[in-house]
Amino acid sequence: MVSKAKVAFTIVAFSLLILLAIYSPPILSKTRFSTISLLRFPLRIALLVSRNTRDYAADKLYSKSVKENVELKNRLSEFSSEITKLGELEAENKRLKELLDFKDQAYESGIPARVIGIESAPLSKIMFIDRGKRDGIQTGMAVISKQGVVGKIIDAGPGSSKVILLGDMELRLGVIIQRTREQGLFIGGAGGRAKVIYLAPDSDAKEGDAIVSNSSSAFFPKGLLIGYVNGVKNEPISLYKYATVDIAVDYSRLEEVLCIK
Repeated sequence: MVSKAKVAFTIVAFSLLILLAIYSPPILSKTRFSTISLLRFPLRIALLVSRNTRDYAADKLYSKSVKENVELKNRLSEFSSEITKLGELEAENKRLKELLDFKDQAYESGIPARVIGIESAPLSKIMFIDRGKRDGIQTGMAVISKQGVVGKIIDAGPGSSKVILLGDMELRLGVIIQRTREQGLFIGGAGGRAKVIYLAPDSDAKEGDAIVSNSSSAFFPKGLLIGYVNGVKNEPISLYKYATVDIAVDYSRLEEVLCIK
């Protein structure tokens, strides 16, 4: 590459020669035109070299700037990704700490587990967790969170298990209306279809009453929150009443659970 100093020197030299030709004494006037003509081509070459040098430098600077911009964007993306991962780890640590605190306070023998999948259909709600028989999981165990009952284990494999959720219409569970102490049978369902049946004709259950589990098996403790009464209605073909139920746990936000017995 031709240096800027050489280009500048060439331009200055040619310029001086032109001035000399223009302002020379009369004796040289006859050769003035010839001198200018002679210098025109080299001068154009010098100007072209200068322009190309300038353009090359500008292109190189632009390319360097573009490269630096791409590198900075990549570094920023990596940094943002690391921040996101750190935030996820902090959130997970917080949830696990809360779950372990809950376990220590109420269920020392509980087995913490992570949710690894949910199978959702209009009438079926199944969850999969990352704990199985080798971790102490048994069929029939209650699965809970801080918000209340999630469901119960229906199939325990070696390293993972299947949980039927309260939103599944196949789930049945003995329950108590906490305020009135009335007993009934909870039938699972999603989208407002969960209900408690076999309430007495004179049932005093009201909207907002808490519904808790009754001890229906060796694995399912009494007093776990199921949900809340949404309304009380008369059965169309019997003397019993039934209560519609709002389930306490939001499955869409569930990431960790506790399996208890």
